[in-house]
Amino acid sequence: MKKKGVVTGILFVVLLAFVFQAEIGGFFASVRSKAHDAVNADTAALMENENLPALSDSEADDSESTTEEEGTASAPPVPEGMTADSESTDQEEDGSAEETSAPVTYKEVSLYFVNDAENEMAVEKRSIVNQVGVAKTTMQELLSGPVDTSLASYIPDGTQVLGINIGEDGICTVDFSEDIQKAELNSTEERYVIESIVETLSQFDSVSAVQIRVNGEVVQSLTGHWDISHPISSEDL
Repeated sequence: MKKKGVVTGILFVVLLAFVFQAEIGGFFASVRSKAHDAVNADTAALMENENLPALSDSEADDSESTTEEEGTASAPPVPEGMTADSESTDQEEDGSAEETSAPVTYKEVSLYFVNDAENEMAVEKRSIVNQVGVAKTTMQELLSGPVDTSLASYIPDGTQVLGINIGEDGICTVDFSEDIQKAELNSTEERYVIESIVETLSQFDSVSAVQIRVNGEVVQSLTGHWDISHPISSEDL
């Protein structure tokens, strides 16, 4: 009886083993089947994507726009009437890059011409830009001649100011082109030329006397009548 019970127990264990093995085998077969089906589904999806039609131009633009929104944002549109670097221009106008220029001011000067009717010197007022080199600008205005038709100038046409320098001693050295010696002037007319130059420059407080030069050289006279080899003041005339 005991042997029969043992045999029966062994047979029961063997039967359980077969049953368990069958269940395990069925489970793994089901898993393998599901994995195989998933792989086949992915492969089919990839094949379908490869056969998709190409995007149209408008769809491509929409796609690029979406990409920019999701990634790095594109530059904002430039406002109408402005360029891409208008912002930097505004900064310069605000003074961050450029300094605001100073306002222009004017200075009234006296120009000495000849009143032939009176046989004497006469003053004509004129406004010029008040800037560095005002003495040279004033002399250039003198060389341009009078506006008043009743006045005259005996400085020869074409004469140019080559340079002006006012020393600490008050001597103003004015250098003219050689055209100032080309006119045929009598003694009175040559004196008018000298007096026009000296009186016009002597209106500036820093000038006490004027040394006239021609092409950088001290000359004896302009047309042979008056000695201009030394500085001349208003009192000398």
